[in-house]
Amino acid sequence: MCWHSTGIVTVTALLTFSSPSSGYAKPSQMTVLFQNVRVFDGKNGALSAPTNVLVRGNKIERMTIADISTDGSASTTIIATA
Repeated sequence: MCWHSTGIVTVTALLTFSSPSSGYAKPSQMTVLFQNVRVFDGKNGALSAPTNVLVRGNKIERMTIADISTDGSASTTIIATA
């Protein structure tokens, strides 16, 4: 599944996808790949360069400007921003 949107991925988006009442798989079973997002780290006022963020379950597994490949299973949700 691939969704396209614009804007900044926020903690709200992560909480929405991991919420048990959201109708999605349990957080421990979910894999979400956010592509081309700008990350605010809370330490300085600038956003990161476009970054890819892989979340498995309720943990951020990887953040990088390089492409992140997934296993291609239907359980992986890809959210791509323009």
